Formats: sequence, structure tokens, C-alpha cells
Amino acid sequence: MKVLQVISYGYLAGGAEKSVLLLKQELSRRGHQVMIISSDHKNRSEPHFSDKEFPEIDNATASLVAKATRHLWYPASYRTIKEMVAAFAPDVAHFHVMGQLSPSALSALGTTPGVLTVHGPEEYVSGILEWGFPKHLFRDDHVAVSNLTALGRGYDLYFRHVQRPLYAHGFRKHLRALIAPSKYMAQVLEKENFGVPIHHLYNGISLPKLQPLQNRQRLLYVGRLEYVKGVGVLLEALRRISTQFPHIHVSIVGDGSARLELEAFVRQRHLEKHVTFHGWLAPAAVHNEYVKSTAVIIPSIWPENLPTVCIEALATGRPVIGTNSGGIPELIQDGVTGRIVPKGDAGALAAAIIELLSWSDFSATAQACAHSMQDFQITTFVQNLEQLYRQILDKTEGSA
Repeated sequence: MKVLQVISYGYLAGGAEKSVLLLKQELSRRGHQVMIISSDHKNRSEPHFSDKEFPEIDNATASLVAKATRHLWYPASYRTIKEMVAAFAPDVAHFHVMGQLSPSALSALGTTPGVLTVHGPEEYVSGILEWGFPKHLFRDDHVAVSNLTALGRGYDLYFRHVQRPLYAHGFRKHLRALIAPSKYMAQVLEKENFGVPIHHLYNGISLPKLQPLQNRQRLLYVGRLEYVKGVGVLLEALRRISTQFPHIHVSIVGDGSARLELEAFVRQRHLEKHVTFHGWLAPAAVHNEYVKSTAVIIPSIWPENLPTVCIEALATGRPVIGTNSGGIPELIQDGVTGRIVPKGDAGALAAAIIELLSWSDFSATAQACAHSMQDFQITTFVQNLEQLYRQILDKTEGSA
């Protein structure tokens, strides 16, 4: 089988990109041919895994009108995908994050059947659209349509009522399936009424091995440093318990627009000895941070889909404290493999950390965490995905 994967970014920017790279590796191992198309965003500063690239959609010299037009129909992504479809002749095209592509990417498929994995808040998902907007489009930190600035309302109208109908038309014409990596996302997509069958398939990864716990006061955060990720809530929770736990430490792996603000908070609250900002780390170094940690914190305010960090942490044997946002509760067995707390609640997070650090049998906890992730093997995921591809191809051939 020939599979064309299309995604906005061709480097390891997050869980979606990790999934695409793993899919290529596992599908290739199983005898399939796989090609990846992405934009060239950061191709000079980050190692890229894509086979073919097109210029990123929002370059610095483009006017606002040009950017708005490209997000409706982007010639560069259209031409690149169309040329690859002609040259590679894929049996199926699998789309992922669409932000750099525009609805034109779907039209480039011709008669090739397409599927789309919805990895999180995207421009076409009206029910959670506002969670993809940058912070400056809101009057304060509260993410809600009612809290948008005048400029934010303009963005909302554009994506909701101008761009989304084009996506909806392209989905109905060119997609044979929408893939939801969590039950939460499946429920969100059901309300969108795109008229495309929705399939819930949990993502899989190459699960790390269980590692014994080594430290009882070392917490870890891995992810982007953006206000919607709730790292500020984690630091406030740390401030509240740092006197009670003078040796507690939080390692923060990742980077983003909120980093300077978070570093300033640490200095102002005199938490420097309790916090280390590592920036982005290579996968081996991230794994080492999992091994050194007692627990991993996912304090997200926005609706996470199926965070890879949570799967990696639990598979390593590390309990996770996560918020009740998006698909996070689907991964954590509250009171067994971690705790689930209300999003944005520093007091509840602090209490959960204190409780978890008091758990007596960390060996049993580590075993329970690792065991809970056995269904998230990459091989299981790819087997399910192969089955979906074949169902689509059988229906396509039967209707020809």
C-alpha cells in the first residue's frame, strides 16, 4: 500500500509530528511505501523528516489580506500535493494538522481517498475554535468567545463563517474518515456535523520500559510554554508547597512565548532553587527526565486531545497529575496511576501533589502506571489504522 501523509510541520514540534514520524517508520517496516509532505517552517533551524516541502503559509513579508486569502486557498500546498499525488500515486492520503495547508490541499487529491486525524483545536473545529487563538486576541487570560477583543471577533468570524465552510465542503468531497485520537475528540467532532464517518483510534507510541522510581520530590513538566498549557498554575502550586517541601524540584522541558513571564515569576517568588528551565531537549534527554522524576504534571487549561507526554510518563512508571480537560482523564486512573484535578486550580493541584508524594507503595504505583499503557503500543495502533485504510479502499473500489 502507498500512503501519503500530509502535515503542517515537518519537524518534531509536538505529539502530532511524533505520531507522523512513528507512522512512517512502522508502516514502512510492515512493507508499505510512505511519503510525507509538510511546509518548510523552521527547516533551517530544526531537523526535518518530510520528503517534500512547500513554503510556509504566513511568511514575514505577506500582507494581512494575502495571509487571509492563502488560508482559503494556498497555491503552494495545492501544487505540491497535486504533483506528489501524480508522481507517487498513493492509495490513500492521510492528513494531520491543517494550519499550513488551507482547504486547497483537499482539492489536490483528485480521486485519491483521504482521511484526517484531528489532533486538537484546529481552524475548522468550531466547538473549540477559540482555543487555537493567540493570547492577544482576548481581553485577559480567560479563553471564551465572549472575551475576544474586536480583532479577535474578526478572526472568529473569518475562521468560523468564511474558511470553515470551505473545509466542510472539502471534507465531504474528499475524506472517507475523520480519526479522533480520544473519546473526547470524537464527541467534539460528532457535533460538527461534517457528514464524514468518525473513527476513534487511540494513538500509539514506542512505549518506553518501566523504570524504578528514584526520587520522591522531583516533578516534571514537558511541553510548550504557552499560557493555555497551565505552567503558571503549576508554578503557583509549587510556591504554595515549597515551604512544606524544601527539597521539592520542578524540571520544565520545553519552550514558548510564555517562558520569559514564567521565569520572571520564579525569580519574583524566590523559587530559583526549586525550578529548572531546560528548554527543548532531545528525546533521549527527555526520557532521562522521566526516569529522574517522581511524577509528571500536565496542568493544561486548554482541551488536550491525547497528550503523548502522558502516555510516555505512565509507560515509564511515573504517575501523572493532570487536569480534567479534554482527553486527559481517559489516560489517568484517578487515585491509582495519578490524580485528576480541576483545570486552572492551583490549590487543588498543590493538594494533589502533596497527596501523591505521601503515597507509600511507589513500586506498585509504577507497575500500575506501566500496565495501564499496554494498549497504546505503536504496533496496535498501526494494525487498527491498516484495517481502516483497507476498509476505505474496499469501499472505494466497490463504488468505482
